[in-house]
Amino acid sequence: MAKLAARRLRLVSFGTYLMSTSRSGAPSKFLDDAKETSRAVIAMIDEIRAEEGRLSQPVQILETDAYSVLGMAHLQRGTKEGAAEAVLNFTKCRDICERIGHRIGTTVAESNISLSLAKSGQSRVDTKDNLCMYDTMYQHCLATSSESSPTSISIGIRLADALMKEQHVCKANRFMRRVLEVSRRVHGAEHDLTRRVAADYARYTKRYVVTVGDQGRQYHFEALRYTEGGTKCVVRGPIIQPRNEDSEQIYIMPVGQILLGVGIPVVVAGLRYSTDLNGKVGDLRSWVEEAGCFMVHFEDERLEPRPVRQEYLQIVFEMPELEDATDAAVCSKGSRERSSSGSDRGSPGPTHDDTSGMLTS
Repeated sequence: MAKLAARRLRLVSFGTYLMSTSRSGAPSKFLDDAKETSRAVIAMIDEIRAEEGRLSQPVQILETDAYSVLGMAHLQRGTKEGAAEAVLNFTKCRDICERIGHRIGTTVAESNISLSLAKSGQSRVDTKDNLCMYDTMYQHCLATSSESSPTSISIGIRLADALMKEQHVCKANRFMRRVLEVSRRVHGAEHDLTRRVAADYARYTKRYVVTVGDQGRQYHFEALRYTEGGTKCVVRGPIIQPRNEDSEQIYIMPVGQILLGVGIPVVVAGLRYSTDLNGKVGDLRSWVEEAGCFMVHFEDERLEPRPVRQEYLQIVFEMPELEDATDAAVCSKGSRERSSSGSDRGSPGPTHDDTSGMLTS
């Protein structure tokens, strides 16, 4: 058991490392080492099972960790074959979690299976289902643990990502800011989880716009702030992928020359009719072709989504404080909003885009 305990520490370190690098877009280092350690742990547990017949719950949880890390290592190879291998290992992880009643581990494994199936080309990920799933997982973590636990923070990262993918930008910004505050206070600014939350939060708070040049060519910029009484906007760019901010320049443009895009948080201003909407904050989630304007989904749940022309919208660069900022429940409201926006069309602008239950990218 002493040898197994030593392997456990190494396994957990690899799991934390793979989780922290899963969003970088580049293959993680030490994939072979992670696989070797995972397989060694699995082999040791198989020996214990053969000798003793039964395994304690802590050892079975360690076994789920081993299959989870092995799945992550295969998935981060970045190939369809690796993703297919990941499916097999995440499935074993899920089966053990179900057998021992490890609910969070089961849900995380199922999420990882769905992601691996998508990357292997065998299915597609439904981002709406992911949003409800991670929301349920996070609420369960709050009920059984605390918002400062590593598991809660890890799942909070995934919930914020799911919120962004469904264009719940205001909620994602506020929620991630809260997660960052908690992680910094409890775990410190240099903790791997805190660094990952900080990186994601910085990415979520960027606001991207488009200008249209000669011959209809589009140029992408990052909007930084308004100036001259809100009549002009300070922007950085043009942005070329892969992005190199050192090569970009700062410009001041009249607000009429920039186009907003889906995924930007806005505040309504200047309406002469429906004045009750002035000052209301919301997300741009779709473009309504028939009306020639954006559909704004307001944070105030008493307000139905409304089409609003761009001249009556201003970018929200920093989300104002709200009470109950930790409430991330979105499933029932999200379902209602999806049904109310079924007639929306397209978009003319850019789209913004512990030891168990380890999450992948």
